[in-house]
Amino acid sequence: MINNKAELKEYLKAETGDFHPKAMLRIPFDLYEQQVIHKYLRILRITEYHINKNHKFRKWYYVFRLKRKQLRYGVHIPPNCFGKGLSIAHTGGILVNGDCRVGEYCRIHSGVKLVAGANGVPCIGNHVYFGVGSCVIGNVKIADGCTIGANAVVCKSFEHQGAVLVGVPAKESKIKECTWDGKTHED
Repeated sequence: MINNKAELKEYLKAETGDFHPKAMLRIPFDLYEQQVIHKYLRILRITEYHINKNHKFRKWYYVFRLKRKQLRYGVHIPPNCFGKGLSIAHTGGILVNGDCRVGEYCRIHSGVKLVAGANGVPCIGNHVYFGVGSCVIGNVKIADGCTIGANAVVCKSFEHQGAVLVGVPAKESKIKECTWDGKTHED
C-alpha cells in the first residue's frame, strides 16, 4: 500500500524505470503499447496513493481516469492489489478481483484472470510469472517465484517455491528450468 510520496516514487520507479523519459508520458495520444501500459501503471499507482491518503477530490478524479483506461484497454486491476514492480506484457483481457493480494515484481500477460471462487480469493507470492490466458480461481495460495504456464487453470494451492504450473487443472511440471539455448534441465 502506498501511504506517502516517497513510496509512490519508489513504486513508479520500480515499474516504469528509465524506459520512457517524462516527455514521452505527456504525449496527448498513444503511439505504442508500452506507452499505454506505463500510463496505466502510473494512473493506477497515483490512484492508490490518493485513495490511501483519503484525498476527497483527487481520489475521485483519478478513480474516474483509471476506470476510463480500464474500459479502453481491457486491463481491470483494482487499486491496492499488487505490490511494487508490477509488469504488464500486453493489454487486453486482464481481470483481477479487488480482494486478491499479489506480491512484488509479478509479470502478467494478456488474458490473465485472478478471480474469486466459492471459498475465497487468491493470495499470490512475490516474483510470480503469469503466462498468456492463465487463470487462478478461488482460495489459492501460490508461493514465491512460481511460473504459471499459458492457459493453465490453477484451482489448488502450491506452496513449493519456484514451481512451474501447467495444464488444466494445473499440476507442477517436472521441467524446472529452460535456458536461452532451448535445452531443459531437470532437478
